Amino acid sequence: MDYHKLSKEELDRLFEDLLDKYERKIFNMIYRMVGNYDDAVDLTQETFLRVYKSLRSFRGEANIYTWIYQIALNLCRTKMAQDRKMKVISLDQEIETEEGEVEREIPDESMTPEQVYEARSIQEAVQKAIEKLPVPYREVIILHDLQGFSYEEIANMLGTNEEAIRVRLHRARKRLKELLEPFIKE
Repeated sequence: MDYHKLSKEELDRLFEDLLDKYERKIFNMIYRMVGNYDDAVDLTQETFLRVYKSLRSFRGEANIYTWIYQIALNLCRTKMAQDRKMKVISLDQEIETEEGEVEREIPDESMTPEQVYEARSIQEAVQKAIEKLPVPYREVIILHDLQGFSYEEIANMLGTNEEAIRVRLHRARKRLKELLEPFIKE
């Protein structure tokens, strides 16, 4: 598609389609990266503002989906560099939506209280361990293992090659395992 030749109406329609298709996915990725709902909302808006402003100049060399994620990742990196401290988010914390608060997952009523406690403890330990990872490791864990991107897509987003992503993901998983080792031995 030749984006720079789109009319204003075509551009607006394309942007609306992109917003409908990717806004939630982008928000979720950003929220996992920065750990703050309000910051995630702001960064999601900024991401799509930049997408809209740059859509005509998109060359189509990468998938538009990975291009949007790359914009979002760059904004996350900038935000985290400004904050210089990582925030802990609970996987049990409710998500605020326009319709009210929503639980992150539907509780399994068949689980005993002990099982619920253990499952929440595991979720919390994994989330805390992910937050302790260096940002490059956290990025690949979130993008590959939680968001389901391929090595190729992640390499395009991060401006590197697939082999570098494989190595980084291997090291990230190894470090995550080390961080979770005390929890696993309990």
